[in-house]
Amino acid sequence: MKIKVEKIRDKEIEVEEEISASTWEMHSSDVTFVDSIYLKCKFSRVRDEIKAQILVTTHRDVVCSRCSQQVRHVVEQSFIKNYKDSKVGEWLEINDDIREEILLNFPMKVLCKEDCKGKCSGCGIDLNSQECDCQ
Repeated sequence: MKIKVEKIRDKEIEVEEEISASTWEMHSSDVTFVDSIYLKCKFSRVRDEIKAQILVTTHRDVVCSRCSQQVRHVVEQSFIKNYKDSKVGEWLEINDDIREEILLNFPMKVLCKEDCKGKCSGCGIDLNSQECDCQ
């Protein structure tokens, strides 16, 4: 997302944008971003700073760390970024900052659901869908 700095005055402005998930290359071994990344940003000026309130919605195909099933998650993240007026040029570009926030907020372990039972360590059966006969 890119916005002309002179448009950001005392009054807050809102900008929405959809970006193809594939252009940001954020995939990992257990998460694939699909569809579009939806951005909704509010920009305002506070003294010598530009304040950006950002809401990001992503769609992710996740491989569960416990049961290895793949599921689709819709994740919403919101955060605020401040930019010094003196360090910003004619345009304020925030894509790198948004991408960084998304990646920094990745969970250490990804689960298909909060109460995932995982796989049996003996027979490997998915305990979410079946009970095993292991002793």
